[in-house]
This record gives sequence, structure tokens and C-alpha cells, in this order.
Amino acid sequence: MIGAQILGADEPQMAKELPGPTGEFNRISYSPRGRILAVGGGNDLIELSQAALLWGNRVVVVGTSLPSELARLRASGAPISLIEGAVDPEKLDGLAIDGVALAGQGEGIAQLRRAIAALDGPIVSFVTSPNDVAGFVHERAVCIDTTAAGGNASLLAQTS
Repeated sequence: MIGAQILGADEPQMAKELPGPTGEFNRISYSPRGRILAVGGGNDLIELSQAALLWGNRVVVVGTSLPSELARLRASGAPISLIEGAVDPEKLDGLAIDGVALAGQGEGIAQLRRAIAALDGPIVSFVTSPNDVAGFVHERAVCIDTTAAGGNASLLAQTS
């Protein structure tokens, strides 16, 4: 993923097979949410933007006094757009975003949360921590029960 390459980070594991006690097939996989709106400032904004990029998202950052680190990411080829200013909660109709990363607190952030929550369409996730992986990806779990087709049926026959 380009985000991991630019950040110099290990590629995140996007799929993993999990053990099944009776022979079933279990797999968990992740895919990027898409476009993340990152709002706020300071180191929290940098960390949230980096996490969104790491998981393969495109990021639109809006804030005042944007950290120069974000401009360096853009210059390195990261899929990140930088907008100096503030988001007007009254002008969000038609906003095409798949998640919002919030770096900061206060009434402006609270108004933005309420305005985005009121939008028609799919529910948009809010992320406030770079460790909140679920806010940056869609998680998919697949379980295929193979016991009837030759899995380890002896485990099913065991009694306590």
C-alpha cells in the first residue's frame, strides 16, 4: 500500500486465516473505508492522518495552521489533500466522505459531529484515536463450515 511505503511503516495485514476447531474455514479481511475527512490540528491531526493513510485511505485534511509534516506527506505522493481553514457545518450537503477523523474538542467539533450525523445516506464513522482501526477500515469475516464435506467430524462426535 502506498501509505505504508510513504510512511516507512510495515504493511498492515489486510487478511488473515483463523483456526477453526471443527475444520471450518475462517478468514477475516480488511479494506480501506475510502475517503477520510480529517479535521483539527496539532500532533493528533498528523497521527490520525497517518493512520488513515496506513490503512489505504485517501485523506482530506481541513484545519488552521496545518502542520508542515502533512505537506511533506503530500509532496511524497501520499493521497492527501490539504485545505487551510475550517469546515462549515451548514455546507456539508453532497460531501462524499466515508469517515471523519477528529483531532480536537470544543463546540466547533461538536457542531461538526451533529451536522455529519444528520446527513442523509450511509452512517459515517467518527475516529478520535489513530489506534481505532475499525474507523479506518471495513471488516469482513467469512466462515465456511466444511464439517459435512470432510472436515474433522470426529470432534463433533466427542462427548463431555
